[in-house]
Amino acid sequence: MYSYEERMEAVKLYIDCGFSFATVRRKLGYPGQYSSLRAWYEEYAQTSELRESMKRSDKYTKEEKRRAIRYYNRCGNISETIRHLHYPSRPILKKWIEERRPEVFADKKTRRPENPADSDTKLKAITDYYTGNMSVTEIADKYNVSRAAIYSWVKKIAPISNRPQVNEDIVNETSSDIYERDSLRAEIYRLRLERDILEEMVKVLKKDNGISPDNLTNMEKVTVIDAIRARYTLKEILMEVGMAKSTYMYTKRIKERPDNYESLKERIKIAFVESYMTYGYRRIRECVKKADGRKYSARLIRRLMSEEKLIARSTDKKYSSYRGELSIAPENVVNRDFTADRPNEKWLTDITEFGIPAGKVYLSPVIDCYDGMPVAWSIGTSPSFALVSNMLKGALFTLRNEEKPIIHSDRGWHYRDIKWIKKVEGAGLVRSMSKKGCTADNSMCEAFFGMLKREVFYNRSWVGVSIKKFTEIINGYMYWYAAGRIKETLGGMSPLQYRLKEGVI
Repeated sequence: MYSYEERMEAVKLYIDCGFSFATVRRKLGYPGQYSSLRAWYEEYAQTSELRESMKRSDKYTKEEKRRAIRYYNRCGNISETIRHLHYPSRPILKKWIEERRPEVFADKKTRRPENPADSDTKLKAITDYYTGNMSVTEIADKYNVSRAAIYSWVKKIAPISNRPQVNEDIVNETSSDIYERDSLRAEIYRLRLERDILEEMVKVLKKDNGISPDNLTNMEKVTVIDAIRARYTLKEILMEVGMAKSTYMYTKRIKERPDNYESLKERIKIAFVESYMTYGYRRIRECVKKADGRKYSARLIRRLMSEEKLIARSTDKKYSSYRGELSIAPENVVNRDFTADRPNEKWLTDITEFGIPAGKVYLSPVIDCYDGMPVAWSIGTSPSFALVSNMLKGALFTLRNEEKPIIHSDRGWHYRDIKWIKKVEGAGLVRSMSKKGCTADNSMCEAFFGMLKREVFYNRSWVGVSIKKFTEIINGYMYWYAAGRIKETLGGMSPLQYRLKEGVI
């Protein structure tokens, strides 16, 4: 039974700590069950007050009591009565017998005093315990208390100490000195335990210094407990982190189970690294499906990637080559229709800039609207006409004689230059150009640049990377994009795989 003050203190702490039963239990040491605290809180929430006393209804009827007494009178044995009737508990039956037949236990000696021991008696008993001159039984007889009471008093003020050997310094100490010394020792021990728990949370779990045990998951608590269990008792650690022993044992069994997805995690990691750490769970799922020949749920792949902290790289500023209206702009033939029925029907082109500590690098590709295939590209350290000229030369080399695609660009000066116009018209290509300052007119190419930078450029350190090395990285990515990078819109295939499947190359 808990007093009114104890119940009120528990309810207010429960509200202040964000309705955390573990915090209340850890700080107050009670109640033992969450249901008790919840019942107190619900009563307080309805009436803003608690009842002064908590009266329990009698569990057993009068007939059940009389039946138990009658059976005991016949056999004269409490254990036999309980075994036969399967009720009640030993203390309850003894209480019923004492109420009706007080003479039964009158001659039995008890160590329980009529009045509880006062603080002075407790201090004297603890002093005798630490001096080591008397056994616990002798101390109990001396002060007319039980041996359990003495052990309880000692545990409360010095839970870690074993009974010391007799020495002159301890014998000469007063009761107050011993109480103060052992209280300080217990407090130091508790603070050391709390410090070690926080240190392990930082070291083992890589958490911030400001984290609290109340914010840990059960699996994280088990990791911390196992790390310091050799230095403290399990009961002390569980009380400090606010965890029940049954919960600890259950979580520990789960933690020690073999990981059924260990090999799958390895394949996910390999696919993630090979994708330049750019694939999300959908495309990773496609990669694993191809490797294993098995289907895994998207939720499973997402969960495993989250556990392994595999997060796809997440974009900004683009290079602008506009220098005014250098020549008459052709009509926007594409008109934001980026679909194509066959390869080499519609091409898109533009230039993008990469800024790294070693300098600037520029990429000029040709993107096929049929499947997003980069048909050709050139990379250089200057946005010169030679950059786009080499790109166009490579793209024209891939065409058959009958193929005359539309080539769409923005209004950059490269595509207004007379040399570009002659090359394009000389090959029989149809020019198309976006409106001034309207990136949406070339959005498919812009999207390609954004995706490329998000996957291979942003959120990486390029310190110490030379222009040559960076060019090799971008060049390798472009080849991988064409032949290896899968796209959901292509049924989980790369552009090259898709063309081979469709038989268009």
